[in-house]
Amino acid sequence: MKYQQATDFEKQLIKLYYCQGIGLQGCWKIIWYWLETKEMRCSLEEMIAIGVLPQHRTVFRRSWEQLTEEHITQKMGEQNYLTFFSAEYPMLLRQIADPPLMLFYEGNLQLLQTPMIGFVGARTASRYARKVCEKLIPPLVTENYTIVSGLANGVDSFAHESAIRNRGKTIAVIAS
Repeated sequence: MKYQQATDFEKQLIKLYYCQGIGLQGCWKIIWYWLETKEMRCSLEEMIAIGVLPQHRTVFRRSWEQLTEEHITQKMGEQNYLTFFSAEYPMLLRQIADPPLMLFYEGNLQLLQTPMIGFVGARTASRYARKVCEKLIPPLVTENYTIVSGLANGVDSFAHESAIRNRGKTIAVIAS
């Protein structure tokens, strides 16, 4: 989804996402308020009261006022993104305790609809870890699993390399 296709709700969510002086939990408090009241254009003071810690209110207020629609459009640029409310947002990710509000992506979004398995391990992984990846991943690729891991050294890179060598599909996740 490109910014130009965003609904009014998504535009407000994106503005909230980029706003300084508020954390993920504060954002969720405001979003749940918007959803419960069906009013996403509550006042700045209401948003501050709902989701911003007292020590961050000045920063939030200034940031919110500076983030114009043009500024948001510029920030989004040509980025591909999903919001938590996008139909394509991964169902399993919706179920974690603190799901991200936004996901930015490059590549084939349809991979999120395939069976996936995640590989997580040490960055300073041993030769044994590489052997385990080389043993486990080829049969998973044969069964059309998409391999999901980070982009760190060690097990993450071993998993992606093994999947690619075996003509499999991978999703690389970068935390932010």
